[in-house]
Amino acid sequence: MKIFTLTRKIKRYLREQGAAFTLRKTKDYLLFLLKTVCYKAKGEYAQIKKDGLKIISYNGNINIYYDNQELNLGISTVTAISVVGVCENSSDAHCSVKRISSNSLIIRNRWKRLPLSQIWQISLLGAGEISIDIKLELEEDLAIDAKRVSLILSGNYNKWKILFNGRALASSSLKYYLPIVLFHFKGDNMAAAPVCSITEAAEREILNIELPVESAHTEYLFGTHELTSIGISLWGADQISQKNLLNQEKRPWNLLSLGKSSRDNQEQEESGSFKVLLVNLPWQNNGRWGVRAGSRWPHIKDKAEGSYLPFPFYLAYAAALLNKNGIKVRLIDAIAEEIPETVFSKMIINIHPDLLVVETSTVSLKSDLEFLKNFCKDIPLVLCGPDINIRDPLFLKNNSFIKYILFGEYEFTLLDLSRHLRDGKDLADVPGLIYLDNNGNVRENPPRPIIENLDELPWPLREQLPLKKYLDAPCEMPAYTAQMWASRGCIFKCIFCVWPQIMYGGNHYRARDVVKVVDEMEHLVKQMGIKSIYFDDDTFNIGKPRMLRFCHEIKRRNLNVPWAIMARADLMDEEILKRMKDAGLYAVKYGVESAVQALLDSSNKAMDLKKADEMIRLTQQLGIKTHLTFTFGLPGETKETIRKTIDYALELSPDSAQFSITTPYPGTEYFRYLDEKGMILSKDWSDYDGNSKSVMQLEGLTAEELENARKEAVERWLEHVRLKRSLKENYRIFRRYLLSKGFYFTAKKTASYLKKRCINKMPTRLVFKKIHSCPN
Repeated sequence: MKIFTLTRKIKRYLREQGAAFTLRKTKDYLLFLLKTVCYKAKGEYAQIKKDGLKIISYNGNINIYYDNQELNLGISTVTAISVVGVCENSSDAHCSVKRISSNSLIIRNRWKRLPLSQIWQISLLGAGEISIDIKLELEEDLAIDAKRVSLILSGNYNKWKILFNGRALASSSLKYYLPIVLFHFKGDNMAAAPVCSITEAAEREILNIELPVESAHTEYLFGTHELTSIGISLWGADQISQKNLLNQEKRPWNLLSLGKSSRDNQEQEESGSFKVLLVNLPWQNNGRWGVRAGSRWPHIKDKAEGSYLPFPFYLAYAAALLNKNGIKVRLIDAIAEEIPETVFSKMIINIHPDLLVVETSTVSLKSDLEFLKNFCKDIPLVLCGPDINIRDPLFLKNNSFIKYILFGEYEFTLLDLSRHLRDGKDLADVPGLIYLDNNGNVRENPPRPIIENLDELPWPLREQLPLKKYLDAPCEMPAYTAQMWASRGCIFKCIFCVWPQIMYGGNHYRARDVVKVVDEMEHLVKQMGIKSIYFDDDTFNIGKPRMLRFCHEIKRRNLNVPWAIMARADLMDEEILKRMKDAGLYAVKYGVESAVQALLDSSNKAMDLKKADEMIRLTQQLGIKTHLTFTFGLPGETKETIRKTIDYALELSPDSAQFSITTPYPGTEYFRYLDEKGMILSKDWSDYDGNSKSVMQLEGLTAEELENARKEAVERWLEHVRLKRSLKENYRIFRRYLLSKGFYFTAKKTASYLKKRCINKMPTRLVFKKIHSCPN
């Protein structure tokens, strides 16, 4: 690097980033220069250039530069090989330069623990084209049972273009904003399958390609064999960005899952065929991400929830139905991908779909509207989801940038709307639709009947979503987990429950065919590598004969996978639980809500608390893990009932527990009841987040006291968990803190834990703190 250029960079870093950053960058550069000298001395360094593009190979690392800007992260391409179950990779090989010319180089990677070498021929073909041909040189016969090629990318360059199987993994309309990679393989590797992943570090994407082998152990004889050939196209210099959108947002996000597009090829995409984009919009507050699509309780997550994220069922089912009926569809979950708003808005503009479908919720509605109105003026916009406000005809009048509203279960409504718009038909005969006509008048069509036969729906579209990001695994159920529905609806009439009252229009219960449910389970386990399954039904265990058939079908197929369910405790009996346990039931989520029968009766839950208590304890005795949910704020709640509920939760001592503030969502019977009594304190829907805020008061309880009740419940529960931890669990936590946080932090946490444990054994401290707002 020229002295002038180096000085200019140092000045810019000092001005923009400060002295500490500049010193760190200078140190890294000096170490790089030192390594380069060493590698050159060992014959491990080579460099080729063409048209501003430069490739530097040193010590097995391949760095791609354009105009001295690094475009990748050192090890751009890594190969891995498994020999009889032992996996090695080329990053640990000894590299030497075999031959070099003006625009190509050949390097040899001599593997340290396997009797083989790899010959890499890297060529610059001009116009930003790079080819990498890799051969194997075996020194003896080997049985190779797996092969993989990985490409590691950097956010410093957002215009990677590669072909896989001669077809784009992602739409070219996204090319200006996504660090997407597309592979092209030659020869017998056309069956290779992409396996996408992302590192924890920001600005780093990884695409793994599994190369097929013909049998469990394929014999490779002594000599030379073709491994693979990769072609990479880098778009022009005018499209190389000094500050990628990733860097501006300072957040890692992975959109490689979008590569599995349903488009046949780029020519079809450009032909103008009808395209529908379904999205779960970004939703953040004070740096914390929200939970919206797929949740019966949309809210901003707190730290205790960790990586919890529900699967967006309605969006995925609707996308699958469109796809099945020949309509081009793209599904993007911006919350799962953690895509910032500024990035996501530009993505939508560049995709420019014929129809943009957005699932909203009551608590996120205000945020969603503010986001959408800024850029969706020329994109037909559809709003749907479990919110009653969007059904008011005045809503479209006040938000004229929205064109269509889908109410209730919207899968078939969206299909009808898409077909009518594509074919230019009158929208008056699309049930379940509210829309603005060409004159700006609001038209409300009759409601669509609920879907009686759920098996008419295809399995939800999972291929375009980052499946490993979705996590609802009760009681630390083995990951990687998938969420499923085996039924919809509920026969019970809880006054606070949102989906039956808003999405289903009543207490309609519909169950899928047991055989087809297990078909989907088997597909997820055997074809997609899922390790566990959670059934997030409204109430899974309605109907004993169906439960027994379900268990029998799992056992008949010898489907050895742990699974969990959302269930109602008083519907269980000993036979059901034992059969479920035998079929692989790992955990159950039970909605207990309160320890007081009168409160359950006042909320129309109609649950026999005595029977529920018996079944919860039997579940635990059978070795099935339990997750219990409780809520504060049911009709008739008092300070005493709150205290009883917290004590009862600790007495049951489940494997995990959830405490929330009852949220009376508009459109529910509970909202109408409280509104008539003047107990609703806020109609700012963004306040309706039962994770932290109460929007109501009760007779004898203020909103603050309800909020304090949840805080106290969480504190007491965490203390209970700490006290019942085993010595082995404590040691594991101690070791993790020591390795990740250091000695001082670990000693401080250990002292705090021991102090609390000792104090709570004293007679004067046997009783936990009272609720903050409750007098002694």
